[in-house]
Amino acid sequence: MKKIVALTLAVMMIVFSFASIYANSSGSNGVFDDIFSDIDKDASYYEDVARLSALGIINGNGAGQFRPNELLTREQFAILMVRASGLEERAALLKGYTGFPDVSASRYSSGYINTAVKQGYIAAMPDGKFNPEQPITYAQFLTALIRALGYKDEDLGGIWPGNYIEKAKSIGLVEGFEYGNNDAIPRWAAAKLINRFLDTEMKESATSQQAKTFGEFSGVCSNPECIILGNSNTYNGIEENQVLTDKGIFYLNANMLKYGSTGLEPGNKYRLTIVDDKVVWASTPLNEVKRITVISATENKVNYYLEDKSPGTIILSEKTKYYYKGGIQGFDTVKGILQQNSSIVFSYNTDKNGYEYAVIFDPIYSNPEVKRDTEPWNTSIGSVNIDSASIPIIKNGEVISIKDIKYGDVVYEVTDIWRNHKYISVLDKKVFGSITGIIPNIMAASALELDGKTYDLSSSFNKNKIDGRKGSFTIGDSVIALLGINGEIIDILRPDGVTASKYAFVLNYSTLIPASESLKDTTYTVKLFLEDGSKVTYYTNTDPSGMRGKFVKYARIDNQKVSLELQDDVSDDMKNTFTSAPGFYSECIILGNSRIFDYLSENQVITDVGILYNISNEPELELGNKYRAVIDGDSILMVDRKLKSLEKVTVNSAIDTYISGKKQGKLTDMVLPQKTVYYYKGVKQDYNSLKDILNANSSIIFAYNDDKTGYDYGIIFDPVYSKPVVNRSGYTVTTKVGPIELSISDTILKNDKIVESSEIYYGDVVYEVSDIWGGNRYILVVDKRESGVISAIKPNILSPQYIQIDNVTYQFDRNMDFSKINGRNGSMKVGNYVTLLFGHDGKVVDIL
Repeated sequence: MKKIVALTLAVMMIVFSFASIYANSSGSNGVFDDIFSDIDKDASYYEDVARLSALGIINGNGAGQFRPNELLTREQFAILMVRASGLEERAALLKGYTGFPDVSASRYSSGYINTAVKQGYIAAMPDGKFNPEQPITYAQFLTALIRALGYKDEDLGGIWPGNYIEKAKSIGLVEGFEYGNNDAIPRWAAAKLINRFLDTEMKESATSQQAKTFGEFSGVCSNPECIILGNSNTYNGIEENQVLTDKGIFYLNANMLKYGSTGLEPGNKYRLTIVDDKVVWASTPLNEVKRITVISATENKVNYYLEDKSPGTIILSEKTKYYYKGGIQGFDTVKGILQQNSSIVFSYNTDKNGYEYAVIFDPIYSNPEVKRDTEPWNTSIGSVNIDSASIPIIKNGEVISIKDIKYGDVVYEVTDIWRNHKYISVLDKKVFGSITGIIPNIMAASALELDGKTYDLSSSFNKNKIDGRKGSFTIGDSVIALLGINGEIIDILRPDGVTASKYAFVLNYSTLIPASESLKDTTYTVKLFLEDGSKVTYYTNTDPSGMRGKFVKYARIDNQKVSLELQDDVSDDMKNTFTSAPGFYSECIILGNSRIFDYLSENQVITDVGILYNISNEPELELGNKYRAVIDGDSILMVDRKLKSLEKVTVNSAIDTYISGKKQGKLTDMVLPQKTVYYYKGVKQDYNSLKDILNANSSIIFAYNDDKTGYDYGIIFDPVYSKPVVNRSGYTVTTKVGPIELSISDTILKNDKIVESSEIYYGDVVYEVSDIWGGNRYILVVDKRESGVISAIKPNILSPQYIQIDNVTYQFDRNMDFSKINGRNGSMKVGNYVTLLFGHDGKVVDIL
């Protein structure tokens, strides 16, 4: 019995070492071609062997064969275990000696056997020999795997080997295998079992990190499921031998590159085997996907082509997770990403009734080409071929014909990432100016400075044009810079033959104090928005004081000066050129005006982008609406249109965020919707703070979202209080307090009680309170007063802000009659006994 137990333990340790060696295999691989000549690609174990081979854990013989049906030996097990444990360097150091009579010191496996024994993976047989060519049994094999995962005899109970085999079944290691306990293991089965074993979680107590697989625990590899979010063809931020995933950026090792990294399809999910940030193996795709090319997108509705070029429509779901450029995107931002020829890969969920995630890719732009001839029907522009009349050509957002591509235009071929669909993009963004700098120098130029503004050079820019040789451009030369899609300089040409922009929109101007003799006749600087979307500042002799916010025609006098001519009649085509330029229009929400906030002047409004002067063609901007407008600095220069449909609510009462009141004049009860953005006094508010803001006669303006299913935002305004009026009548009030008329229907509120007009007494402070539209009026009566001796007026009687009574300080209301404390005869002075009357906000409105 002792001999049997010893033999069993020895074999189990052997199996343990074999399992660890193979610890680097799992998954399936669509990127590898033939690995071993004697394994068919359709074999059930093909992908298991492929992964172990990629990790260098198993090798074929000299003839390129794996020999799948041969039985695994103890010697082979020791080698595999050492490799899977990352101990090959140690094995090299231990080569050259032996502790077994049947293993010579010079045997190729001696270092591996010695290392496996020292690690406790394998032991001698009872006779002291190693028996390197003896096969290992199924029970011994599984025992080793289970112990390698951190389990011990006391964890399992029962009798060996049944307890270990049952544990292997419970953790999914042996599904599909029906070997007997004493059966030997063929090499193909060992590879398949160890492939599973590498991705099996360790027993929690065996590792400092929960749910760590054996492959991770041994440090040989990690095996995450990864979504391919981009490669060098779809994302400029990585190199050719890298891939972008939802787990990070990884390199592709030589084997992956050898068999083609294109096997990792963008948008698909794979199990990747990663060693030292390198992908050494990839499974076949783990998901089923739908690939579409965007034709157009409006909000969350997308028109598309499928791979077979058949059209379709999809409504993007808020429940889908969206990736773009390696990051997760909020649903609201997706609509701003999509453009013609964007590519989207949707991954179906398990039951195929929706999508788990979607990966969005920008269109692929070819290298830019410049049209250098004046031939209007030339279908070849550099490497860009317009080889079909059906290929759309788009310039300035409009479809054009070939003849509309002009000399100096920049041309791109634009496709989806699969290159199934294409159109031609034509840009005519040109900057006229003088070269004022070559950055950092002509030897390593990366940018040009034109009239003091820096532009990056495109990778396709011909640097011979600025290398300092004869005929090249140099500092001081006037040029036309041709700009690409990202605003980078594609090329520079001499101004002759290229028409510069003639129209501009005046953003601002200022009077210039001449700083040099050359500018002695120049009296203004003017900031212009040009047709190409750029903003430039020039000197001018023309008085631009009546031109701000208007279109002008300009002519260049030199590199610094222009003349201006106001254009009263500008064609719609010219206006469209400007209005379609990026950056011309901005958007702003009108959050208040001078009627709401007394600190604003009549031509000022407070918006979500700050306080702005309104000097536009629309003198009255609707409170609460969002406008598309030209904004420069602190001014709204021109209004295009309103963007929102509004709903107006007056609050009668509010409990937390539940309000009763009137909506568009009709009674309503509602809970303020939580997903709406709220503004108060020009500032965004947290939803939980609204309950402390709302009062009777608070006003709310809601702006509907585009499909009118809810509100984009709501703006809350305080009740509007009239100027305070002090009742100076000693008689019962019936119809009037100062200018405030009282009617029988008026609600009069005093000390939080509804009262009659006869209860308004001498010295009471009276207000009319309404919503911002002047409706829902009620009368507020305040009878708060304090009496005492004036001890101070601060800071002084010439500019009084505070009054101190019996050493208690109170602030004056701006409606206070300050002649009562101006120090003249009859006015109240320090030492006088007085009574202070307070308004609704606790400020002093009068002194008796």
